[in-house]
Amino acid sequence: MESAAKLLFQSISSIYDSTISSSALQSQICFKSLNKPTYYYGIRLNDSIIPDRLIIRITENKKDIFIDLLWLVNSHDFIIKNCALFSYQKKKITCSSNSKEVKILLEQDPSISACYDDLIKVEGLFQKILVGSKYCYFQKVFDEIGVDFDKIPTQSFAISRSVLKQKELSNLQYQDFAINSFIAIIDIVQRSFELLDLQRKGEKNISKVYYCVRCGYKIPSSSYFCPFCGAKQ
Repeated sequence: MESAAKLLFQSISSIYDSTISSSALQSQICFKSLNKPTYYYGIRLNDSIIPDRLIIRITENKKDIFIDLLWLVNSHDFIIKNCALFSYQKKKITCSSNSKEVKILLEQDPSISACYDDLIKVEGLFQKILVGSKYCYFQKVFDEIGVDFDKIPTQSFAISRSVLKQKELSNLQYQDFAINSFIAIIDIVQRSFELLDLQRKGEKNISKVYYCVRCGYKIPSSSYFCPFCGAKQ
C-alpha cells in the first residue's frame, strides 16, 4: 500500500502545489468504514485551484489496491447544476450525464479526450470518475465506492476510483502507466469542473419541463438521467 501511495503522491505533486496531511479527520468522515486495511490522506490545494481539497482513501486485499479520490470545492459560489460520469467499458472510456448538452460538451472537449489513452493502457486500472454536486449525482457511484453522501461538506465534488494490481507494483512500466493514469484523472476532473461551471453561467432558461419516469422529480427536457434518483429517461 505504501508503494501505491508514493505513485499517487508523485502524480499529485506534479500538478498541484499543495500541503499534505496524513491525519485529516474529514477524510474518515466522508468515507464509509471498510473491514480492510485502510489509509486516509487529506490534501489542501492552492486557493486558486478548483477543486481546492482532495481526500484520499487507499484500501487493499490480497490481489488489489483500491485508490479512491474525493475532490471538494469549498467555495459556496461554485455550484454546478449538472453531473457527468466517466467510466471504463469495453476497453474504452464512455461519458454519461444527466444532460445531453453536457455530455456533448465533455465528449467533444479535446483536453478531456486527450487523457483517454492514459486511462486505458492498463485494463482495469481506471474505473470511474463522477463530477457532480448535491443537486446532481449518480447514487450508484457512492454505493460502489462507499462514500457517505450526507457527510460530504461541500456543494460540488468529484469522485474517482482506480485499482492497482499488487503483483505489478514492482514493474517500472506499470508504475509509469499508473502515474500517467492518475495525472489524466486529475486533468479530467479539473477540466470537467471548468466546463460545467462555464455551462452553468451561460445556461439559458428551459421552457419545457418533464418529470422523471421513476420518482416524478421535475427535470429539464434535455436530461438523459434524473438528477435526483439517477433513473434513465
